[in-house]
Amino acid sequence: MVVPLMIQIADFLNIIIFQSSFIYLNGWSLIHLGAGFLLMKYIFSRKKIPYLYLAIALIFWEIFEFSVIALGYDLFRPELKIDVIFDILFGLVGGWLYVKTKKLK
Repeated sequence: MVVPLMIQIADFLNIIIFQSSFIYLNGWSLIHLGAGFLLMKYIFSRKKIPYLYLAIALIFWEIFEFSVIALGYDLFRPELKIDVIFDILFGLVGGWLYVKTKKLK
């Protein structure tokens, strides 16, 4: 069940931070960055090709978002293609950051 607070949070995260013809950054981009970091923390020690598993998880998340929109729920807003691409890229960057911070220890 989608409650008004969830809609307010989603609207806040949909605020565009930066946009050009080839870059799109909003609050969700930062969420995807953090999610990629946390997912990689889980995936890294368990899988031989962690970036592939991370990419698959991020793509499935985008499919989930699209499904929620298609079902008519108001939690996510329709996204531009560039936004979907950057969500996946930011998730992968989050995973990369995890790997880099792990190597620093």
